[in-house]
Amino acid sequence: MPTPGIAPATLAAAAGTADPGIDISALVAGPTATVPVASEPAPTEPTVPSPNNGGQLRISHRVLVHIASQGRIGRDELAPRALTQAGMVEALAVNQGALTGVLRRLVAAGVLEESREHVHGADRRLKVYRLTSSGVELYRDLRTRRPP
Repeated sequence: MPTPGIAPATLAAAAGTADPGIDISALVAGPTATVPVASEPAPTEPTVPSPNNGGQLRISHRVLVHIASQGRIGRDELAPRALTQAGMVEALAVNQGALTGVLRRLVAAGVLEESREHVHGADRRLKVYRLTSSGVELYRDLRTRRPP
């Protein structure tokens, strides 16, 4: 079932699929979900090994889990470095170029919000990423999904 309040095409774009006809429920459903086969293969987002389950997780999924694990940071609080691109590159051990593309798609889809803020240990304001309400909902769906 599609995520309420978010168009499947929007979430499909955030997940890195180019085909808006693919139902997002296939990305967040259990192992019994089927995904329609496109005539041309859609460009896929790079996957990296996950130390948590030994499998492959999309970088976008790992970003959601990482940001959610930082807890809620108030607007008046100093943001941790872990919510910046540099912090995510280190924590997730991913290529910065791949991460930048993933973050851009997640912001465009309304899953993440981006703002320039003071960051703990930085001498200037940096871009900080936070989950939106749609991002929290998608994170919950990912967390309750059973691994294949």
